[in-house]
Amino acid sequence: MNSSVLTVHFLCCCAIVKLKEMSSRSKRRPVIFILTGEVHRGKTTWLKQLVQELRARSLRYHGFLSEAVIEGGKAVGYNLYELESRASCPFLQDKGEDGWERTGPFFFIPSGLARAREIIARREADSLLIVDEVGPVELTGRGIWPALERVIRRRGSVSLLVIRKSILEDFLNVLRRERVRVFEFSIAHTAGPLLHEIAAAMAKKKS
Repeated sequence: MNSSVLTVHFLCCCAIVKLKEMSSRSKRRPVIFILTGEVHRGKTTWLKQLVQELRARSLRYHGFLSEAVIEGGKAVGYNLYELESRASCPFLQDKGEDGWERTGPFFFIPSGLARAREIIARREADSLLIVDEVGPVELTGRGIWPALERVIRRRGSVSLLVIRKSILEDFLNVLRRERVRVFEFSIAHTAGPLLHEIAAAMAKKKS
């Protein structure tokens, strides 16, 4: 075998190794799905239906939803609904104490905020992290962001975040180096397209 053939063979081998490395890195890159829409339009209710579809397909998930507490036709707070245990605890309320973190007109109840961070930080292999929702306070690095940022940027992670439309562009700037897919929420839309992409991302993660 002459030197030119050996050189070509060597270069082909190098190229194959490089392609395998690139493919491996691509599989390990985090994938972030964003469900966006206006406030109080039914995103949380829609997400519950999505969770049922995930369960029906035996796709693993963990995380939480924020359920409004309504009094006199007005939201006075939110409860944290944990998806795995299906247990709820107080998360936000319209009255707070000194030192409590605030987001818009609501205050984080310290025990609820700590629980949200624990749920996010829990490492679940081959599991979709669902967080409802990520708001303006997270743009300042507070709230659930310290825990969330570490997880959604972790290699191989797959996440679904609810982000209101008014702050979407700001978050896309924060996440500009990550693989992000944005889905515009409509109560009339089925979960099919988003569910299909989530299933594909999780299958790629396993392969």
